[in-house]
This record gives sequence, structure tokens and C-alpha cells, in this order.
Amino acid sequence: MVTKECPKELTLVDKTKVIARLFEPDDIEVLYNFFSRTPKSDLLIYKDDLTKWENVEN
Repeated sequence: MVTKECPKELTLVDKTKVIARLFEPDDIEVLYNFFSRTPKSDLLIYKDDLTKWENVEN
């Protein structure tokens, strides 16, 4: 369920604190670079090919 209560601070099981927020336009390049460096075998769970810019952008 998506809520508008973002950003939201969460605490993981190991007590690490993280901040969850909605994606912003500036995140596209970072996500594209991440998926481009990820081994193809790790990307098989995704319906779209996330090594293509247009799929990350959408």
C-alpha cells in the first residue's frame, strides 16, 4: 500500500535506521547506473529489462 506519509524513518531488524521516500526524477540516473552494474542473473525477477534507460524511466 502506497501512502503519502513520506519520507518515513524505519528501523530494520538489526536496528539500522533507514529513510523511505518516493522516487524523484533525479533518482532515474542513479537507478539506471545501479541496474546497469547488476549481474543479469540477478535481474531475472523483473518483468522489464532494467538495463534499458526507457524501462527505468517509466
